[in-house]
Amino acid sequence: MIPQLGEVREVEQLAASDAPSYEGAWWIMLQTAESICNYASRRDPINNAFLSEFWTEAATEIESVLESESERPFPYDNLMQMASFCGNQLQNIICDPRHNIVKVDKMVRPYRVQNTGSRTMNWLGKQPGKTIKEKLAGKEKMLTQVNEYSFDIRENQVTMMLYSMLMRRISDRVNYSVKKNGYDLVDSLQLNQFQKNKEAT
Repeated sequence: MIPQLGEVREVEQLAASDAPSYEGAWWIMLQTAESICNYASRRDPINNAFLSEFWTEAATEIESVLESESERPFPYDNLMQMASFCGNQLQNIICDPRHNIVKVDKMVRPYRVQNTGSRTMNWLGKQPGKTIKEKLAGKEKMLTQVNEYSFDIRENQVTMMLYSMLMRRISDRVNYSVKKNGYDLVDSLQLNQFQKNKEAT
């Protein structure tokens, strides 16, 4: 029977604690089962789906895990598997995000105005004076449209949402397990990858 679990960080603390608990033991068991499954399984590099394979082939991938003398090595559970699947892609987007060029209304100095549109004409029409020179008299800036880079696109939004979710979970594991000596063997490519991603943001 699955115990009543609180927040993930609380379960991580219970699993790392020296005092045994039903919740902590269940969490360690789940991590171990997921780790063995992920080490043994091949995944589609496009959608991360499981690929069919013979058990004799999969068994060789978990020999090192079963032969390890570590009492609680750092798990390769579903969280770390997800980090492994999308870590490099996240870093590529974070370091070189796509962007659009958009037109925005902005007050600029008259000598920097390159194009005038309907908004500029409407703004000038509301200023006192008959000629453009009279309307701009005493004004250091005028309204016009300028081109700017916008990184607010769907790909970047989804990337940062996924990155924030993974970083929150990974940070919980580091703060409430790794730093509490919850694992006697910490060697994770995924942790190193997300440390690089964190430095890039």
